[in-house]
Formats: sequence, structure tokens, C-alpha cells
Amino acid sequence: MKKNKPIIELENIKEIYGEYLANKNYMNQIQRRSLQEKDGEKFLRPASWAGHCAKKHKYLEENVIPDTPKYDDLSKLRLGTLIHQDILKSLINNPNLKNIPKGTICLIETPVELDVEKVRGSADVVFIRNSEADIKDFKSMSSFPWKRKFGLTKNRDLNPSRKYEFQIGTYALGVNYRYGVKTTNMEIVYYKKDTSVMKSEGVSLNYIDKAEEYWMDINKICEKKLEEIIPGETMHTPVEQWECNYCPFAYICDSPFITKRLNAISTTTSK
Repeated sequence: MKKNKPIIELENIKEIYGEYLANKNYMNQIQRRSLQEKDGEKFLRPASWAGHCAKKHKYLEENVIPDTPKYDDLSKLRLGTLIHQDILKSLINNPNLKNIPKGTICLIETPVELDVEKVRGSADVVFIRNSEADIKDFKSMSSFPWKRKFGLTKNRDLNPSRKYEFQIGTYALGVNYRYGVKTTNMEIVYYKKDTSVMKSEGVSLNYIDKAEEYWMDINKICEKKLEEIIPGETMHTPVEQWECNYCPFAYICDSPFITKRLNAISTTTSK
């Protein structure tokens, strides 16, 4: 049987979607930049970069343009964003806070700011009750990192990254300061994309102090000139060597730990 010729090939659809994601990524960067400015003061350090390499923060401060991820990475990020948005919408649309203890306030994507540390971001979900805060941060995962975290003991990562812990610790700092509360519980909720299974993992409250120490270190380091922040020598540069291979500034950085470069999209994004 003769196969009909399609009007448009799958590769064309993938290219269209890829360009859409690239444009969306570009616009998100512009939006993040604009949100970092408030009353003339710039909040140059995104809370989501807590626990990351100090030189990344310096590149951002110097307005160096980050590399654009490849299509596959953008599509994975987009899927995670959609799952994340759905979960938060379900909480927003929860009538009378069903299944949540009475007297509890539920805050979604609440802004957090640390003036001294020049940090800005937003916490996924904050539950406040009796001047105590419970913070949840949602992360989606594919099967491989899920196995490395929750699988058989022999398959687990023996030295896991703690970036998520530093991130939620940063949110706790901002929430405590903004609402005059005390964070008494922090949890990272993981969502497995393949099966929709969800698991939560408690985070030690010690990461609130650790996050504050980290951002104070970053402030001091970023007072240096870019060329004075040396990978492998300067503190927090990098925090973990493997992150250099996935850094959006790898194309310009002289880190000796870079063994591969991001496969960036070579396309023109609409401005």
C-alpha cells in the first residue's frame, strides 16, 4: 500500500515547537530581569540559584547572556512547568481550603526578598497557622533521577546535590522576614513524570542558616572582578564540579571542569 505524503512532516512540527519554547525561554528571561528591579534597586540573585556556582551569579550581575538550552531540555523543562502550574492551581481553587486544617492561610508563589543578600524569588506554597510556616517546594523528575533518589539503595546517589535544600532554606528566610513567622517545617515534593507518583522529603531547618551563610558568601565573592573569581580556587566556584557541564555560561567560562558544552539552539528568537 502506497504511503500518502503528509502535508507537514513531524520534523517541521518539532521545529515549530522548539522555536516556540526558545521564544518563551527568552521572554521568561526578560521577565525575570524586570522583576529583579524594584524602586531602582536591583535584586540580581534569583533564589532558584541558591547553592549554585558563585561565578554564575557574577555573570548574571554583569548581564552576560546565558546560552539557550537545546530543544530536548526546553521541552522537559516545559513539561515540568505545566505539572507545577497544575498542582498550584489545584491549591488556589481549593474551596474553603478543603483537607487543610482550619485557621490555615495558604499562599501560592508568594514573593520573597532578602534585601541585604540582594536575593529575589517566590516560594511555591506556604501554609501559615498560629505564626508558624510550613513551606512546600515542588520538583518534577524523570525516571533516572527518581531511581537515583528513591530507588534501591545500591542505585542511589551517594553524594546528592543539596541545591534544592538551599533553595527552600532561602524561601524560609524570606517568608520569616516578610510575614513575621517562624518556619517549622520544610518539604520538597517530588513528582515522577513517568507515573505521576508523588513523594515528599523533609528538609532540615538547619538549611535556613546555611542558606543565609551561602548568600552572604556570594555577596562577598561578587564584590570581586569576574576574572578574580577562579573555578577550583574561589569558594563556591563551582559548588559541585559536574554543574559546569550544564551551566548556561559554560560557553564563556574558563572552568577546567568543563568536559562538554551545552548543545544550544541556533535559531533567531523574536524580540
